Amino acid sequence: MRLLASLCLLLLLFLNVASTSAQTPSGTGPGWVVLPVDDYIALKRAASKTEPPEPPPPPVEATLSRIDYDLKIDGDLASGEARLTVDVIKNGWVRVPMPEGLIVRDAQLDGKPVNLVTRPKEKGPGGFDLLLSKQGRAVLTLKIVAPVTTVAGTDILHLPVSNSAVSQATVELVRQGVDVRVTGGLLLDHTESPTGSRWKANGKGGEPLTFAWVQTAGPVVQIEDPTAAKTNVTGAHAHAQSMTFQVTVSDGSGHSTIDTITVSTK
Repeated sequence: MRLLASLCLLLLLFLNVASTSAQTPSGTGPGWVVLPVDDYIALKRAASKTEPPEPPPPPVEATLSRIDYDLKIDGDLASGEARLTVDVIKNGWVRVPMPEGLIVRDAQLDGKPVNLVTRPKEKGPGGFDLLLSKQGRAVLTLKIVAPVTTVAGTDILHLPVSNSAVSQATVELVRQGVDVRVTGGLLLDHTESPTGSRWKANGKGGEPLTFAWVQTAGPVVQIEDPTAAKTNVTGAHAHAQSMTFQVTVSDGSGHSTIDTITVSTK
């Protein structure tokens, strides 16, 4: 009887050890956590994820979005303002090239004085650049002077090429009755006043905008200074005559607009 009781006790002890071994995976010990395969794969993928790469730099650092000229003709010079709207896209310092061919007397950025820097030789032909360090839009106002040339009796004002998509120019002539032709743009408005005439034109980006004015009708005369605010007209039949002059606005790409004015002499 005692032998049978001992055998039963040993059998129960064996079954208890076997049950404990089945509940504990082989090779584990204190601190181990057993996960389903799907959860393990999900955790592994999450841990192996890397930070997204930095976006590539913008294709351009800054753009000259708009340029507006407001000029008055005085003799062989046109003087006034050029307002340049600049949009900076890149972080950090950027160079914005200024339109070439202008004589700059003063520069202000958003109403504050600013200096223009000479363009490095490796960046192209001589000129000036504006340095900007902040993203966003800024307006640069330049006090400028541009030359007026005379060819075969036609007075011509060339406004330099810019990369701006939008450009507009207003030119005031201290003369009446001239015919103006615009090349490289479209003549928008023309007004006359007792002191002269005013012409407004839109230009095309990347092309020069040209204003030209000339006499188109009346007796042959000589104008001592066609670009002066006050000048003398001489000729064998210049007295008590009406003379028509032509003004041409051009952008240098073959596009032009023509208008006329009439001058009467006593």
